[in-house]
Amino acid sequence: MKRQYLYVSTVISALWASLYLLLVGCSAGGDSFYMAALGLNEGRILVANSVTNPGSKTIVMYDLSGRFISVVADRTSFGENLRGLALFDPYNFILSTDTPDELKKVNIFNGHVSSYASNALFTGNIYDTIRQSAGVYLTVESNTIEKFINGQRTPSVGNPYINTTTGGCTISAARGLAINSAGELLVSSFTNNLILRYDISTSTASCLTSISATGTQPVPIVIHPDGNAYFGTQGGTDTIYSIPENLSSGATAILSGAEINNPVAMAVLPNGNLLIANDGTDVIIEITTAGVVVNSNFIKDAFVGTVSAMLVIPPQ
Repeated sequence: MKRQYLYVSTVISALWASLYLLLVGCSAGGDSFYMAALGLNEGRILVANSVTNPGSKTIVMYDLSGRFISVVADRTSFGENLRGLALFDPYNFILSTDTPDELKKVNIFNGHVSSYASNALFTGNIYDTIRQSAGVYLTVESNTIEKFINGQRTPSVGNPYINTTTGGCTISAARGLAINSAGELLVSSFTNNLILRYDISTSTASCLTSISATGTQPVPIVIHPDGNAYFGTQGGTDTIYSIPENLSSGATAILSGAEINNPVAMAVLPNGNLLIANDGTDVIIEITTAGVVVNSNFIKDAFVGTVSAMLVIPPQ
């Protein structure tokens, strides 16, 4: 009987070991099978919602067709203003919050939230956040850009990484961040209607370009594989524009009118189309880079009342 027990126990242990190896490393990419087992290999869209009435503050997951999957995390009871989303690793993302002013790490699959970065000098109006490289994040703080490396503010004391005025660039109420193919940072500056470009390759950022956004109050901005940046403006000139990612020439309007109403967030789908979150109509639409509306109701539900950020996780 004892031998039979040992045999069964050994077989079970071997099966578990085989399953473990299959999950964590049987393919060319160490995470690829694991991601398929979790369903993320098909790609996902994360949407942060900061509705103040009735008070829903959630991060919600959709598939790449805009179909609802689940509420990843509900932060309503914490009173946070959800601001920006950036990928951390295959299993977690970074969320920037205003009140309290910090970066949080959120698990994509179980919604566990932990503090990632905070600082006594990180106290302004927090908005977008973006991943520069592994462990390095840039975050909007009022008229400045803060930098965090492995959760630590850089520099640890003194002025932010990018101050209000740096060379010929002046930030006035920064809103959106994007990093182009050259690794340069683009900032939408809301109050003075500018798109700014910075060299962020060293410990001291420098201004490269300051150019008019053409319209007023630019907010969301994204980089597209076609070599352009796309951004949206508010304040009565609600329009989506394209501009070379190095800001070598002015912006070109690609879509305005009834389909664009107070654009607050943008993202690029794996098929190359753009997602636009319209606060004025509480809907996320899908358009081409030529400004053709593909789907005027890509996502329209209770979780897109006031979108603050969108993050597309491409198929793994």
